[in-house]
Amino acid sequence: MRPEVGAPALAAGLAGSLAIASAAWAAGGHESAAAIRAAIAAKLGGGPVKVLPNGGAMMPACRGPLDVGWLPSTNAGFRTASVHCASPSWTIYAGVRTADDKTVLVATRAIPAGGAIDGTDTARRSVPATAVLGPVVTPARLSGDLRARGPIAAGQPILTSMTDLPVVVRSGQKIVLQVRQGGLLISARGVALQNGTAGEEIEVENSATHRRLRADVVRRLPAASGVYAMVSDDAAN
Repeated sequence: MRPEVGAPALAAGLAGSLAIASAAWAAGGHESAAAIRAAIAAKLGGGPVKVLPNGGAMMPACRGPLDVGWLPSTNAGFRTASVHCASPSWTIYAGVRTADDKTVLVATRAIPAGGAIDGTDTARRSVPATAVLGPVVTPARLSGDLRARGPIAAGQPILTSMTDLPVVVRSGQKIVLQVRQGGLLISARGVALQNGTAGEEIEVENSATHRRLRADVVRRLPAASGVYAMVSDDAAN
């Protein structure tokens, strides 16, 4: 969060901010960064927000409620908040990321249409949630028969809609649920509640308990911990 630095009033704005900050240092009280973050979060209905750090608040403690407004923005995942205090009078501006990051598979190089997608050209990276525009490919889905439906740019999250892989399980089909947690492996009968391709995460139901959960569709059980929907001739009958 930082004081306003508008070009027309740059000198006056900086001088005023320095005077206010100096007075606050002399009085020994500043508005806490936590209070500013809380005011911004409340303006957004209490949802997850990330106020970008820039050294902390330097304004004197406000004697009333903080008023939060927004500057115009075309980016749904990033906005600039104006935080105003009436007494003593000051305004600061804060960059606000309004969506959490997601860790997803992204292309580490450009992949041409029809090109194979595997572990050599993908990596798990953290990206803004607003960049993920649909269901993403899971690591379990990476296999020799996964190909790009169209060109995929380097750094782009890999969505299931970008891949060309036939549906291997259909809603209502019987499956075998496998839950692996370290060295522990639990198996149960289940039913797919959605269509799915190999490696895609779908909703399934445990046939015994009728509990619903999410599982990755696989043909072979991976070594990594997770919940898997095993597709086999035995499960389909």
